[in-house]
Amino acid sequence: PDYEVLITEDYPDAYWYTLDDGLTNISLSGLIGTVDQTEWEKKGNGTVDLTFFVRDRAGFEFSSTIKLNKDIIAPISSIDFTPHSGFTAVIGITQFTLSASDGGGCGVSSIRYRIDSDTWIDYTSAFTLAGLSIGAHQIEFYSFDNLDNTEVIQSIDIQLVELNSKPALSLTKKVKSTVPLPFFSHSV
Repeated sequence: PDYEVLITEDYPDAYWYTLDDGLTNISLSGLIGTVDQTEWEKKGNGTVDLTFFVRDRAGFEFSSTIKLNKDIIAPISSIDFTPHSGFTAVIGITQFTLSASDGGGCGVSSIRYRIDSDTWIDYTSAFTLAGLSIGAHQIEFYSFDNLDNTEVIQSIDIQLVELNSKPALSLTKKVKSTVPLPFFSHSV
């Protein structure tokens, strides 16, 4: 991160900052600059305290701390749909919905998806596989946040089936008897 420091001390002797409560103090070469990248990288995901110090010629020290939210974790996305049968068999009008969460990070910027390794599409609303051929298809998706932390591509294999693809079941029972019994026939 970049910084710009305003010092109101009339007689400053030295100024510096720390990211680790004073274990490592970094002298300021000017009042405008960039936080030392090596020290910044040592800090994990979450809140980072950046404390600036000034010491006057009399030896008095003054400090000011700002809290920075460091987000280095990619969002996590998921796909939701209701199968026609089994776990992954769908019909052309099955609605697929994508969602993503950044878990307290800087926020999800975008979710993208593609079908059968085609062009990536920015997700804006539910989609279907209408117009695709019956058979196996793959949906890939990922998200990224407002700092471009990008999720690893996820995928799901789907089987697009015809609307009447449930197996037909026909039960027939015939009984021989001296007493006439009704004939039963049932189709599902």
